[in-house]
Amino acid sequence: TICNGDSAEFRAMSLIPGNKVFNWYDSISAGNLIYTGDTFNTGAINSSGITDLTRIYYLEVQDSNGCKSLRTPATVLITPALAVPLVNPPVSLVCSGDSAEFVATTLLTDAMEFRWYDSLTAGNLLYVGDTFNTGAINSTGPLDLLRTYYVEVVDSNGCTSLRLPVAVTITPALDVPLVNPPVALSCP
Repeated sequence: TICNGDSAEFRAMSLIPGNKVFNWYDSISAGNLIYTGDTFNTGAINSSGITDLTRIYYLEVQDSNGCKSLRTPATVLITPALAVPLVNPPVSLVCSGDSAEFVATTLLTDAMEFRWYDSLTAGNLLYVGDTFNTGAINSTGPLDLLRTYYVEVVDSNGCTSLRLPVAVTITPALDVPLVNPPVALSCP
């Protein structure tokens, strides 16, 4: 069993003594020879939907005399792509110096955890859990008014969803008000 987009690896063995060749095919008979060797890696397998969750490859062994075995199936089960998590709120507005809080949920019944990152791919893992608090967010100026975080859900098989972006819009700190005149004099 693999996650959608991962690869599977099979290793062939035979009890037949002597030199042998392992041939991997895409069909139980005839079909296309897709690999020759004892260790076969499928490459990335992507499911196109709920009706496309298996791949079957067929292995035959050929001895040094050219005799071939019947083909044996090697089956890959594909865990469907996970739906991205739902987040409330998807966008948060905070004042400079305040924090934002996001709560992730999913429709998956076997969701294991939510992971929060600072990047759409790779990046730094910031938090694991359904409720993410950004901590104080400070704006450094008028061009620094947005922070984006990303959340993914991981299921019980270790498969991950695509990451969903959530945004924090920062209201810049207000200027200190000026009083004119700064000092008022009054005579008694």
